[in-house]
Amino acid sequence: MNLGNPNDNSFDQVNDGEHTKSLAAKFKINLVAVIGGAVIGNFIAKFAGIGIDASYGRVVTGDPWNWSLPNFIYAVFIGLCVGFVAGIIAKQNGWLIGLIAYLLPVVFVIALILMQ
Repeated sequence: MNLGNPNDNSFDQVNDGEHTKSLAAKFKINLVAVIGGAVIGNFIAKFAGIGIDASYGRVVTGDPWNWSLPNFIYAVFIGLCVGFVAGIIAKQNGWLIGLIAYLLPVVFVIALILMQ
């Protein structure tokens, strides 16, 4: 490889240590995005739930969780908030980070139910 030739298109050899560090850094950022998106997104969505309850004049979201329009709207808003916050933290577009952040609390709930 000729470093002095600007027309040289040969690939540079990447140090494996640097590549591993960059993968570890991406993993850490994505992990923070998933956990932070789940926590912050659900916190923001609580205000939407309060707004939905206020618009109905009584508590219509949450426990008991039945299939109703207010609960559907609330669940969709939770998904939007969690995915949006996770995407902002990860600084990337796509569905995967938001989906993982949205499903992470569900995994914990299912685990708690199965442990009882």
